[in-house]
Amino acid sequence: MQSIPDHQNVMRLLGCCTEKVPYYVIMDLCDGSLKDILMSKHTPSGISGITQIELLTFVIDIVKGMEHLSNLKIIHRYLASKHVMVSADKKCKIANFSYASDVTDDAGFFEKTKNNRPFQWLSCESLLNRRFTLRSDVWSFGIVLWELVTIGGSPYKYMKEEAVNNMIKNGKRMPKPLHCDNEVYNAMLMCWKYHPKDRPSFNELKHLTELMISDGKVMSSTATWKQIPSDIDVIIGESAELKCALDNLNPGFLPIWFDASTNPATAVSEGETVFSNCPTCSITGTHSNGEYHLTIDPVSLNDEGTWQCNVFDASPQSHDAQLTVLVPASITTSPSDQTVSEGTSTITLQCAATGKPDTISYTWKKGSVDISIGGRYSLNGGSLTISNIVRGDDDIYTCYASNGVGKQALSNSATVTVN
Repeated sequence: MQSIPDHQNVMRLLGCCTEKVPYYVIMDLCDGSLKDILMSKHTPSGISGITQIELLTFVIDIVKGMEHLSNLKIIHRYLASKHVMVSADKKCKIANFSYASDVTDDAGFFEKTKNNRPFQWLSCESLLNRRFTLRSDVWSFGIVLWELVTIGGSPYKYMKEEAVNNMIKNGKRMPKPLHCDNEVYNAMLMCWKYHPKDRPSFNELKHLTELMISDGKVMSSTATWKQIPSDIDVIIGESAELKCALDNLNPGFLPIWFDASTNPATAVSEGETVFSNCPTCSITGTHSNGEYHLTIDPVSLNDEGTWQCNVFDASPQSHDAQLTVLVPASITTSPSDQTVSEGTSTITLQCAATGKPDTISYTWKKGSVDISIGGRYSLNGGSLTISNIVRGDDDIYTCYASNGVGKQALSNSATVTVN
């Protein structure tokens, strides 16, 4: 850092103390990282306390800082919102130069990060070919722009490195955030061009950002919620509907449903399914009335979890609903026929069942008559024990199990023969 000429958008090393451990460094005073600043804008009622102009000012500060480094032939290698500091006067400063060096030192980065590679911010040439160019930081800047537009969102959320590699190799990129202006998303896509030479320079990005500031482009919020999704319980194999509806919905900002319980996440939107592992999901409702309900038909155990309706044109931008899948009780162990002598002290007729919920109640019938537990009859779990056998115990016995979901489960009948 000592070798980097001062720039208002690059963190400065003001001094250090290395006489004894621990060593100390003195740097520009800042309020925190850009990531922390963005996350602090999330409140229970939505995102507040940040304006479009502030976001674009952050963007141009980062561009100017990176332009300065690029002109010096310095590759940052790990540009991310968490490595951009924000001063008290809301000035962004590029920080964390642990991996920065000239254009020739690629091996050092991969050695330092071999156990925790920041693949979400790496360019395709870095991910796939383990090399960096001056335009690799441009790719990372596109990710930072995505973080800004999503107010601190996590890029490639729930995806592992191999899945991201395959996605990029196949020419796919992160979808446009639903509250993002087309021009801003096009800037991201320019940064994510496969060949480094096809990406814009930071000087070009600076001019593009200045134009965006003059147009005031990043996000908008006009829609209001009229129906938010509610928690529901659904029996396995039946149909589930999670409801989501809005007024004044901009046609360019359609809702998208996420299942945050899966890895990678299931994302379902009208006419498109992204990273999907929910083949039974569909978007239903009267779209002209702002209804974008998520229907799952039929429901399986894999569908259980927290589903989130995201509408980035609304405030708050999302609402969660818990989908719980219920499974009726089913018999796993049925009683067996038994032949005993009169006067036998006890016999036990086995019965067990499973279900969801797993709290199961058991009843027994002797012939067609319900058995009242007590006296000579006792239950251990679902199994029936009969004490002091008499000839009158000679009959057919059936076990019934229920967890309150669907119909009672019925065991195979067992015949008790008393000699």
